[in-house]
Amino acid sequence: MTRSNTFNILFWLKLASAKNRKAPLYARIKVKGKRSELFLKQRISIFDWDTAKSRLKVVSDENKLVNGYLE
Repeated sequence: MTRSNTFNILFWLKLASAKNRKAPLYARIKVKGKRSELFLKQRISIFDWDTAKSRLKVVSDENKLVNGYLE
């Protein structure tokens, strides 16, 4: 019996909507092939975002709080 992963969450910055070096933070939730995108009501500095980890670089206390929120 094989099991497939039917639930995924991806966090990313929507760079097309960036203003003043900050971009809105979005989450994509995928369940059984259907996906939905949510704006997380956070605007994140483009330079603090680590694309490979889908998290903020820990350079300030505020970034630690946002990373905790994402967890």
